[in-house]
Amino acid sequence: MSAAPVVVFEALTASERWLEVGRLYEADSPGSISGHDDDGTRQVWLFGWHEGQVGVYLSVAGADVENPDVRLVASLALERLSDLTEPYELTYRTPAEQHRTVRWSLLRGSAEPEAQT
Repeated sequence: MSAAPVVVFEALTASERWLEVGRLYEADSPGSISGHDDDGTRQVWLFGWHEGQVGVYLSVAGADVENPDVRLVASLALERLSDLTEPYELTYRTPAEQHRTVRWSLLRGSAEPEAQT
């Protein structure tokens, strides 16, 4: 097993505690969340590795489609918001007008999970 950095994704709960939602390894496909920024514009944020660079990215001029099994994000470009040298927090609005705060951080030196057989 090799030690590799891991992206840790957390959400801030109503009781103001961070709850780990998931982890991404370099071999994983990027994760994504969507919501609205303060002016109401729909946004899609991706996180993980893109072209060998870890970070949090904003989808620029793209589209996303999802169903219970699959999410597809197509972008003309990705704007890198953070390289995760420091934890990165984002507050966004859900379609139900609720504010959510999430955080990404890079955990270095974690063992990758063993392959499931």
